[in-house]
Amino acid sequence: MARNYFKLPVCFSYNIIYIHTEFEKGVLRMIILREMTNEHVRIIKKWPEYPAEFTELDHALRDGGWLDSDHDKAFSAFEDQTIIGFVVLWKSNESMTVSLALKGDQIGKGLGYVVLCETLVKCFTEFGCKKVFLDVRKTNLRAKKLYDKVGFKIVGEHISEVRGKQVPFYKMAIDKAMFFNSNAKKELDNDNDEG
Repeated sequence: MARNYFKLPVCFSYNIIYIHTEFEKGVLRMIILREMTNEHVRIIKKWPEYPAEFTELDHALRDGGWLDSDHDKAFSAFEDQTIIGFVVLWKSNESMTVSLALKGDQIGKGLGYVVLCETLVKCFTEFGCKKVFLDVRKTNLRAKKLYDKVGFKIVGEHISEVRGKQVPFYKMAIDKAMFFNSNAKKELDNDNDEG
C-alpha cells in the first residue's frame, strides 16, 4: 500500500480537525480526527459486534467500556461522514495512556497506524506529554505488531479483570524522543512532504 497522506490543522467550531489522505489500492482515502461528542459515542455503541477473531475486544465499544470511562480526551476518526475508529486518552502528570479501537470492518487496512501516530503527535506536542503508555492483550498479536512498528516497547505485564475474566496484558510505552526519532514519525514526515 502506498501511503501519501498529510495533516492539515483546521479550526471548525472550536475543534481541531486533522485531515489525512491515504492511497490504498489506487483509492484516495481521507481520514479526519475530530474531538468526540456524545453523538459519536451513541453511534459507536451501535457498531456491529467485532468479527470472531476480535470478539474479546468488543467490550471497549459497549456500555461500561472505554467510552464510559472517566477519560481526559477522546477523538473520533472519520472517513467521509462515517466514524471508522476512535482513541481515548487518560492524562497522568507528564504522561498519557492511549486506547485505540477501529470499527470491525476497518481492521487490517493500515488505519490504526495513521490514527495512532497522529494521536502520538498530539500527545507530545499539544498535551506536553513526555511518555505515552498503552495496554495490549497478550493474545492480540495484530495490535502488538502495530505498536512495535510505531516504536512502543514492553515495560511491564499485568493481569486485569475484563468482563469477569482475568486477562493478561503487556504494558507498552514510547517516549517523546523515541517517537520523534522513530521510523513511524519519519514515514509520516516524508509522506507529509510529498503531499
